[in-house]
Amino acid sequence: MKLVDLTQPWSVLTPPWPTYTAPSVKFIKRLAEHKV
Repeated sequence: MKLVDLTQPWSVLTPPWPTYTAPSVKFIKRLAEHKV
């Protein structure tokens, strides 16, 4: 059996699939990690 890597690069500039919303990237700060 041969394994083939089919992953594709992904970013905010990646075009969305037709009828789907465009991808978005959000920064989330978790207070517990930053001892706030």
